[in-house]
Parts: sequence; C-alpha cells; structure tokens
Amino acid sequence: MTTPSRPRRRQSFVQLLLVCMLIGAVAGAAGGVSTALGLAVPPLVSSLVVLAVGGVVLWLSARWWTGVDEAVREAHKFSWFWGGSAGMIVVGAVAIPLMGVGDGAVDRFGLTPAEAAMFVNGVGFTLALMLLGYVLCWAGWWLIRNR
Repeated sequence: MTTPSRPRRRQSFVQLLLVCMLIGAVAGAAGGVSTALGLAVPPLVSSLVVLAVGGVVLWLSARWWTGVDEAVREAHKFSWFWGGSAGMIVVGAVAIPLMGVGDGAVDRFGLTPAEAAMFVNGVGFTLALMLLGYVLCWAGWWLIRNR
C-alpha cells in the first residue's frame, strides 16, 4: 500500500521575495566584507558566485511558479510585460539625455563625461540583455507549443 504524498507547502510571493532578498543580501555582504578586508577576489570567482546565486533564485522562483494557479501566473505575466516595458521606457528616457554628453546633460545629473558614458553603456547593456532574455523565452515558448 502506498501512502499518498504530502502536498507541498505553498509559499506566498512575499515569502519568495524575502528569501531571494536574503540570499542577495548575504552574497552582497560577503562581497562587501571581502572588499573591506582587502581580499582580492578574482573576477572568475565573482562571476561563478553570481551564477550560483542567480541559479538558486531561479530554482526557488520556478518551484513557486509551479505551485500557483493560472490566475496568479497571468497576473504576474501581465505585470512583468507591461511593468517591465514601462520601466524600460523610463530607463531609456533617462539614458537618452546622457547620450548628448557635450550639451550640458552631464551637468544636469552631476556626472563627469566618463561617468555618464559608463552609465549609458550600462543602461544599454541591461536593456539588451533584457530584450535578449525576452526573445529567447518567447521563441522557446512557441517552439515547445508548435511541435
């Protein structure tokens, strides 16, 4: 006779956020302590830590996602698409004035030209990775459903 499996305890979205924030805070504190102690952490080690922490957060998020109903999923997809899109527009609106580094835009934000260029490059890189992630997920979604 088999015993029925216990249903997995449902985790609220707030609990998921708090756990993920705690993981990020611990990783950030470890980086801050190593810097304060003057420890030289090789870039490869930093990259591996970021990948490990990101992997754990993605795994936790996937576990949460499979435990929620369709209405919750749709609400989050709607919010991510529209909220993420609006956020990208705002980021672009901040970055575009900084692109004209020589016309006083730097003075408005109190940045040096080098800082403004790094900021614009960071924004562009972030937007490019967000777009790449979206396109890859969208393509995968359609490939899986059209077999």
